[in-house]
Amino acid sequence: MGAPKGDKVRPPCEVVLRELIPRFRIKLVKKLSSYGWTQKDIGRLLGVSQPMVSELISSPDPMGELSREAELLAQEIFSAIRSEKNAEEIIERFCRTCKFLKIHGNLCSTHMKVYGVLSSRCTVCKIVEAPLTMKEDAFSDMISAMRMIEDNAPILMKIYPEVGINLARSSNGELKEILGVPGRIVKYRGGLRAFSGPELGASQHNGIVLEKVMNSHPKVRAIVNLRYADGLERVLEGMGLKYGRIRRAPGKKSPEVREKELLEEVERICRGEKPDVLIDPGEFGVEPAIYVLGRSAVEAVRLAIKIAGRLGDLV
Repeated sequence: MGAPKGDKVRPPCEVVLRELIPRFRIKLVKKLSSYGWTQKDIGRLLGVSQPMVSELISSPDPMGELSREAELLAQEIFSAIRSEKNAEEIIERFCRTCKFLKIHGNLCSTHMKVYGVLSSRCTVCKIVEAPLTMKEDAFSDMISAMRMIEDNAPILMKIYPEVGINLARSSNGELKEILGVPGRIVKYRGGLRAFSGPELGASQHNGIVLEKVMNSHPKVRAIVNLRYADGLERVLEGMGLKYGRIRRAPGKKSPEVREKELLEEVERICRGEKPDVLIDPGEFGVEPAIYVLGRSAVEAVRLAIKIAGRLGDLV
């Protein structure tokens, strides 16, 4: 057996170690220093000497292909530190964000450039980083839909819900295997950003609504939430879309009662013809919302973007 040709045993984690973590450390150290941490305390946190901390602080801000990824990672860990999360929680956040960046950032293209033996169609990270029970097409569908939300932030921000946007998708048609976005898709620097990849059970609220819909209409596989806006019904009718309106009891109710009320209403609406949109007018303690349905996450998000675009002039 001859010697292998090229860099064949250089996994993406090596890019994280050699390219991403050095940039991340500089950005994190600068954030902590600006927040008032001493160099000694920063060194203790990172396991490096005080002179090394001083060197990192004086280093130029990292630029290049992975600078955005380093900033996202540094901001996530900085927020965790400020919130006084314990070591396990901080490491979990680091690994979750790193996992997301492997499939949703420039780590993939950097890996290909640096080690140059991978096909441009490589999908190793997408497959490996997905839960084992998840079909690849469901995971790819979610990733594509999440990118669509981020790319169409100016449109969707007009009806952005206070609770954030989440996306739920049945991973393989099974009611108990619902994918969601941990931490939701949130406002970030004037746009919308997901800071983690899809995971099973990560959208409990949208997930249980989707389950109720799928009980009556199993071809529906995805749901995305947005804020309700006046004039929505007129827009939906103009687009030829079918919608169901949830009936809410007036007055103050417990969260458990409100959830039961919602699910009963979704079940009632879905006994008839499949709706394209569910409208929740809200009540005391319940933000007015809409739920856009689709046979895939991409289909649901594409329809949500069209609706938001039509509503744009009214809000």
